[in-house]
Amino acid sequence: MSERQQLIDELEQAFRQVFRQWKKEIHDVMGKGVNRGQFVILRHLYTHGPQRASALSTEFDVSNSHITQLSDQLVKKEWIERRRSQEDKRVVEMMITATGIEAVEAIEKKRLEYFRHKFDSFTTEEINALLHLIRKADGDPQTERGKTRGTS
Repeated sequence: MSERQQLIDELEQAFRQVFRQWKKEIHDVMGKGVNRGQFVILRHLYTHGPQRASALSTEFDVSNSHITQLSDQLVKKEWIERRRSQEDKRVVEMMITATGIEAVEAIEKKRLEYFRHKFDSFTTEEINALLHLIRKADGDPQTERGKTRGTS
């Protein structure tokens, strides 16, 4: 195996380890009251307003039944509610409640603090370089032209 291939294998292993650890830590930060899927839906409703289940299903590339399951859990917690659309009474939209807004803001604050702490020891240049490399690995065309945030 070439040195380059060994480095790529090591990188892949490091990515797996880091993301597995972050996933566990973020789950701990969010607490037992919400799972990642619920939070993603809740945050989307918080930022984008009322949505149909089918729109969420398309947005997150999951089945309608999965969205229904997550939304049932969020309704039970009283973090979202289902309402008939004002424009078309046949359409049911999901919308975040005041309690849901409080929950998403509290969880988001914890999540942001977690990542701030994770990257405290990084300089701005290191964060920019890491972001550039991740985007390049993902095939981001802007990165291929050498553009990253804060540079031209």
